[in-house]
Amino acid sequence: WYAKYAINRVTIGYQQGGEDSGDSATDAVDYYENTYWGISMAVNDNLSISYGNTESTKHFNNEGSADITIDIDSINVSYSMGAASIRYQDTDGSNAAYTSGTNYDHKELNISLAF
Repeated sequence: WYAKYAINRVTIGYQQGGEDSGDSATDAVDYYENTYWGISMAVNDNLSISYGNTESTKHFNNEGSADITIDIDSINVSYSMGAASIRYQDTDGSNAAYTSGTNYDHKELNISLAF
């Protein structure tokens, strides 16, 4: 399920979902539980900013296996004027690929011109 609410230049969204693996083996994944939320704001006609968070938990059939949760935060900024645009993204995550202690850090800057 999901919900989205927009007022003026701000939009807020929230979503929950899951996936049942259907595998009943003792060491197999039982199901995934996912939560997403985000907020975006059009500061003006040219500038927009957004923040989003994702949490995904991998649950195992075996009670002795610890569940693993991925947590990802992302900030995005976009500025465009005419045929030029600049976009910046900063994303950080923990337990990447459902591996405990594995972190993810990604920063990206894009500049584009259209002629």
